[in-house]
Amino acid sequence: MKKARISQLAVDLHRVEAQATPPQVTLDIDANPERGERGDFLKLTITMPAAMLTALRTVGIQRRARGQKNTTASELIREAVSNLISTEKP
Repeated sequence: MKKARISQLAVDLHRVEAQATPPQVTLDIDANPERGERGDFLKLTITMPAAMLTALRTVGIQRRARGQKNTTASELIREAVSNLISTEKP
């Protein structure tokens, strides 16, 4: 199974490198839409250090104490990925 994933990554990487101009990375998607509007979301499993998850949960607790929304780990991660993609330069 691992070989298939690595092979697919190699194919995808080759396809991107073969393009004359690199694709523009843009994300015009609300990272945290209201509940009920998440039908096109995919479930993803990630691995991160325990200290990072603890820090992420702390940020969520601090936001919740200030009355802010988007306080769960998933919401914070989606927000961080959205910010990364929107600021990354090709």
